[in-house]
Amino acid sequence: MAIDINQLPVTPDDVSAEDFDNYVDASEFPPPLADGTYTLKPLKVEFDLREAQNGNPAVLVAILGHEAFDDSGNSLGKLSFDRISDKVFLRSDVKVSMMADQLRAWGDSQRYSSKQEKALAIKAHVEAGDTFKAVTKREAFCNHKDTSHEVTDSKKGWTVKGNKIPDGATEMECPVCKKQVRVNSKVDRRIPK
Repeated sequence: MAIDINQLPVTPDDVSAEDFDNYVDASEFPPPLADGTYTLKPLKVEFDLREAQNGNPAVLVAILGHEAFDDSGNSLGKLSFDRISDKVFLRSDVKVSMMADQLRAWGDSQRYSSKQEKALAIKAHVEAGDTFKAVTKREAFCNHKDTSHEVTDSKKGWTVKGNKIPDGATEMECPVCKKQVRVNSKVDRRIPK
């Protein structure tokens, strides 16, 4: 939903302002993990609640950041911006959600009924340092921003996944708009315990 910036408050916020004298710039993103099965340990979780729309219920979203380990326990790097939600969809004619997949990957088969219960359970697993197994795949996406090909619907952008991305690639050129886009690692499937 767009807002009119002229309607925003002009008084200073009550929260602490950015510390521009000691500002820390964002670091480079780590190189993407190779496609494979890893043990992931969540390092942080943040929650968002997306409002109900078109008769559908509100959706709880958790954004996780993980550290990845091989079978010997060696750290291989980080995987950022892993999003899961309690939005229900059909998989083989069975109602499921990515959030339930995550809980099952931790071995948690409780039937949480409220969004608060789900969020508290996920937070508890993250704070306990619980790990889980997952299959990751590399992905590059381009929405052709600031070009004549720009799209607002992510389903209409250019995407390439998995073995179509050369080994070791951290960026790829979009064949539509010729921009360089970052290659990221994404959780493709969580393996239940």
